[in-house]
This record gives sequence, C-alpha cells and structure tokens, in this order.
Amino acid sequence: MTSFTNAHDQLHELARSSRPLSEAFAQAGFLLYAVGGSVRDALLDEPRREDYEIDFTTNARPDDIERLMKPLCSALWQQGLAFGTIGGTLRDGGIKVEITTFRSEAYVDHSRKPAVEWGDSLEADLSRRDFTINALALDVVALNEDSPGIQTLFDYFQGFHDLQDRVLRTPIDPEILFSDDPLRMLRARASRRASR
Repeated sequence: MTSFTNAHDQLHELARSSRPLSEAFAQAGFLLYAVGGSVRDALLDEPRREDYEIDFTTNARPDDIERLMKPLCSALWQQGLAFGTIGGTLRDGGIKVEITTFRSEAYVDHSRKPAVEWGDSLEADLSRRDFTINALALDVVALNEDSPGIQTLFDYFQGFHDLQDRVLRTPIDPEILFSDDPLRMLRARASRRASR
C-alpha cells in the first residue's frame, strides 16, 4: 500500500543529498530540479537501492553543466552529451547523478533517436517523460535555501494522485508517446512496480 507519511522528510533528504550541486547551480544563476525515480521513490518512502541515482533537469546548457559538475564529482561521463546529459559521481556521498538540459524532442523517420532541441520550460521537459509518476520535479535549490512559501514540488500532470491511486498514465497522448519511442513501454514494468 502506498504511504506518503514520510514524504516530507524523504524529499528534504533528497535535497540535502543534492546540496553541493544545488549551491553550485544557484550561484551560477541556474535552476536545478530532481526528477523521475528519485522523486517518485522519496514520495513512496522507498529505501535507497544499491544502484541509487538522482536524475536532474536544468536550464543550464551542457557546457555549463560539465563546468559546474567537474569540481564536485570524482568521475564524469558524457555518453549522453548529444542529448544534453552529463553524468557523474558526487565526491560528497558518492551518489551517482545525471543532469540534463531542459529539452523537447522531435522524432522523425521512424527513428527511436530524437532530434533534440534545448528548452527553457520545466513543464515542456516533464511532458516528454514516460509516465506521470516519473514527471514529478523537486526544486532542490529552493528546498535547500529553505525559503518559506516557495513551491518546491512540481506536478503538472497529476503524478502525485496517480501514485496514490496506483495508476500508470502518460503525461501526453500515449499513442504519440509510445510511437515516438516504443522502449518507453518496457519501462512500464519498473514504473508499475513503483506504483504498487
């Protein structure tokens, strides 16, 4: 059964784990949001697994992401650079992180690989995610700054309610989402386990 009793504490712990990144991005004038499974699992009060990783999205471009991550990480990887993603392992805590520039995608010629365009909208970025329960975003900068009255959890597609109701829905029309990238259907199994 889904329990949200400890969600507040878990979300704060997620932000604390992200503090070196959130401070660096804030000082450089960028936004930084934890997204996807780490936010979903924090809301569900799921224990951290051995392969724990935090995914982020930001308005920073890939060159800025790499510049800001380099002094904070013991290792960096750039396999996703063409898609705006830089990964690394934080020196403080050893947590694996991946940070991706806000983006929109256009799929052409029946290719699974999208033509990527950088974006400036958190909502547009979240709309391209596989399921609403993975389209939740936590503003780790605002949460770490502990500013009262500032929204820190963003849920444009009712993913929080879908977690409560144990429902898997897509943020946009499923025919469009799955025809763009059929592998998203395979991720349904992992997401379905999370929604139970």
